[in-house]
Amino acid sequence: MSTAFKRVDLATVPWLDVLATLGLTEEQLSGSGASCPVCGGNDRFTFDDRKGNGDWICRKHNGGNPASGGGINLVMELQVLDFVHALDFVREWMGDCSRQVTAPIAARPEKKNETKKVFFEKLTRAFYETGDELVAGSPVASYILARVPGLDIQRLKNLRQNKLLYTDKGKPDKAKSGTRKVFGDFYAMVGRYQNPEGKMATTHRTYLHPTKSAKLEVYRDGSSDPLDPRKQGASLLDVHGGAIRLLDPTDGVVGVAEGIETALAAFMLTGVPVWSCLNRVLLAHFIVPPGLGIHTVHIFADYDHVDINTGGSPGMVSAIDLSKTLKSKGFKVVMHRPSKIGTDFADEWLMKVQRGGRLRVA
Repeated sequence: MSTAFKRVDLATVPWLDVLATLGLTEEQLSGSGASCPVCGGNDRFTFDDRKGNGDWICRKHNGGNPASGGGINLVMELQVLDFVHALDFVREWMGDCSRQVTAPIAARPEKKNETKKVFFEKLTRAFYETGDELVAGSPVASYILARVPGLDIQRLKNLRQNKLLYTDKGKPDKAKSGTRKVFGDFYAMVGRYQNPEGKMATTHRTYLHPTKSAKLEVYRDGSSDPLDPRKQGASLLDVHGGAIRLLDPTDGVVGVAEGIETALAAFMLTGVPVWSCLNRVLLAHFIVPPGLGIHTVHIFADYDHVDINTGGSPGMVSAIDLSKTLKSKGFKVVMHRPSKIGTDFADEWLMKVQRGGRLRVA
């Protein structure tokens, strides 16, 4: 009998946590009929965990025959491991090996009637709350400084570093729909996204390359296009109007931009403390938080190429929409646009640095 088998009590494994980090969705872990994460069949898989072993059933598995098992069987199939190595995987995940557990462990629901929505909310919070503060020389700090040279990392707020599993749910097709691939654990920049009332609404992760200060590059089999290194957690609250508050407002003035790096670069260029709304849709709906004394908002637009279908630059259109809304509410608005089409302020700052411009150490 293997030592791994002796050391793992399958009934004590937090299977919801383990399977979620392997890519199973909220629907697949809800206890209701869902697509099978292994064979991909629709509405045939049920995760009921009735014995506490990660129990599941697929009514027409692979060749059409019913199949059932525990969480360890899913690990074996999804990770393509034999039984002993699947146990090793679970033991390592639980922190029984010398290597550090790299996926944050959200609490297993204490009551059977605790909804899976609550579970995923806990997992989303764990991405940020189990992370480390940024320090000079850390992977996330090095990445930020590669994109935004001269920045004082110690001034940043609501950004942390965590080491997390990166998974891909796979491209839906008849053969592999619903399958998940685990690429491994990587450092990630994790941002705390707050709603206008200042409460955490979600988290945003940017996974980083393991050997250089750049975003992660991983690929699906047969594809030349890298997967998106950015992932957003479950929505804890309505994300409408929110932002990652990277810096404190100064004298009633704050700025907003789309991406985190763009916001920090805009700060370096202008000295205005800038928040990240993550994308142009959320930027267009930004709401000035009450109680902070903010009276002036600088909008740093992405100067996207013109959309042939709409005839407008998407980033500029969103920025203009926000400007109109804020002005109608009595705020002073200052618009900013990069000098070159197809760029953002992160590009603008790097171009200034490369031209030998004087670095603002801020």
